[in-house]
Amino acid sequence: METVAEAISGVVLAVAVGMMGVLVSRRRKHLRLVVRVLDQRDQHMLDFLDQLVQSGELKPAPAT
Repeated sequence: METVAEAISGVVLAVAVGMMGVLVSRRRKHLRLVVRVLDQRDQHMLDFLDQLVQSGELKPAPAT
């Protein structure tokens, strides 16, 4: 009887650890989607604007 209880508790522990892994993975994926708001095309545009500011052709907007 004790071995059955140990087996059941082992299975429950394995399922709990697996579920934690799935939840962490889902949250990491969501965080990547939220934080990564710029795609490659936008990054090229930002680099171009930075070059214009550094060359003096464009003045940065004042901070609000």
